[in-house]
Parts: sequence; structure tokens; C-alpha cells
Amino acid sequence: MGGCFLVDYNFHETKALAQGYTRDERVYDVNQKKTVLEWIYPVEEGRKIRVQHVLFALDEQGQFMEGSMLRHQAEDWEYAPAFYFEYQGQSRWKKVRVEKPQGQWARRVTNLDDGLRYQCVGAWVGQGQRLEWECGDNFAPIPGRETRDMKRSDYQALVRGTRLVTFPSHFVERQKNVKTVLAGEERKPLAEEVGRNWYLRMPEKDCQQAMDFVKARGAYWRLLQETWAEVFEQVDDFTEATPPEAPPRFMKIMELEDEVLPRLADPAGKAEAKKRILEIIQTYRPTAAPKVP
Repeated sequence: MGGCFLVDYNFHETKALAQGYTRDERVYDVNQKKTVLEWIYPVEEGRKIRVQHVLFALDEQGQFMEGSMLRHQAEDWEYAPAFYFEYQGQSRWKKVRVEKPQGQWARRVTNLDDGLRYQCVGAWVGQGQRLEWECGDNFAPIPGRETRDMKRSDYQALVRGTRLVTFPSHFVERQKNVKTVLAGEERKPLAEEVGRNWYLRMPEKDCQQAMDFVKARGAYWRLLQETWAEVFEQVDDFTEATPPEAPPRFMKIMELEDEVLPRLADPAGKAEAKKRILEIIQTYRPTAAPKVP
């Protein structure tokens, strides 16, 4: 799952599930009037593998689109995990112990700033060149593509069903999801959607700009990942709350990146950067929440 990939994200609703709701006939297609690629690179550490996605776009003439380079989501894979974080709704996650971890892989899909999005536990199966990982009934926050690009605000969460299938030349993530309205503790299904994230392997040179981007910023990304990992180890649940009039947390984390990058080679500069990251994380928690470690 590492290398340079041409990417196609495609989602559409297939069925209305709520009385009075009309199925949205629009199709979300990330490649309208552009071509999206991702440089995906794995970093292994014992039983854990981080698979980081770095996204950028080419215009209709095949030229790099300025401003499109983005540290996209990461996938944190862990073999035989002791716990995972289960989404509860309203920006709340609860740590759940894994009863029978042997043979299981936890997949955590992160926010743009390495914060929590959704996590699920399943087993890889198959042999030879085709491998599959599947996990269903995975409760998750509403995707950014829906609020940002489709301008949806009529539901608050997804019940995700995910199936990953990998081959040497490509891999595909198929999704069958239920858009869900949250009313207090009640979850009301609104619509069913299907989606496909397809990754077609390209020559690595096609992602050289993304590789250069990683090289320049990797030190901060590693520190960010390490800081979040310490937080997750020491809390039993996690709740987020954006302060009034504040931008999304990932924007503050990105602003800090530009400020502290030149000083990360110095131990004192690195320690100060970590302190600042923790301060941002704490700022985006409810006032009554315990201080992050």
C-alpha cells in the first residue's frame, strides 16, 4: 500500500431510509476538472504501521495545481491491539479493550492533524497477491467531503462498512455506509450510500513533489504523531469542542508547523513545539475536560 497512486474517490446515495427524505442524486467525484494523486508511504515500528497519505492535484493540462499539496489522512495499523477508540457521537470517543486481539488488526483513520476520526478492528485474509481486510458497523463522524464539498448539514455521523482489497498494481477501499442523524442518544438512519476509493499505482517520479514535501516537513509530522500517541495511551475517553469563533483545530496545528519547523533539530525547540501542540489539543477540548498528559 505504499508508493505513488492515481486516486479516485467516488460516493453516491443509493437509498432513502427516513420517511420524507429524497435521495440526493449528486455524485461526489474528486477528479472533476482535475486529477488527484497521492504519495503513500508506510513507517513500521514493531506491531504498528503508519500509512501516511500526501495528496496533490494536477489541472486539466497535467500541470501541478499550486496550493493543492496536502498532508492528508493517515492510517495507523496495529497488530493484536490492546484497545481502540469507538466513536460515540457529538465529538466523543471511548477507549474499548479488545477481548481477543490475536490475529486482528486495528485500523485508525486520522484527522488532518492526527486527531481521532474512526477506528475498527478486523483480520486480514487471503493469500498470494490478493489480500482483504473488512470491518463493518463502524460508527464515525460525518466526512469532511460532505460538509466541505457537498454542503450537507442534515446529518451528523456515518455507520461505515469498509472492505479493503489489495493487489500489487492497485488497491481499492469499498464502502457501504448509512448516513445517520443524531438526536440526543438516538441514532436515526437517513440514507444509504456506497463509495469507492481506488488507488492505481503510478511511477514514483510522478509524486516527486510530494516526496520533497514529506522530506521538508517530516520532523514535525513525527513529533505530532508521537504527541498524540502519548495522549491516547493515557486517556480512557476523549472529547473535542471547538471554541467559539475558532478555526478547525487542524488549521492551528498547521500554523504551528510553519512556525516551529526551523527549530526542531534543537532539543529545546522540539520540547517547546511539543508543549505548544499539547496546548492546542487542550484548547479544543471541553472546559471541564481533564488536562491532556
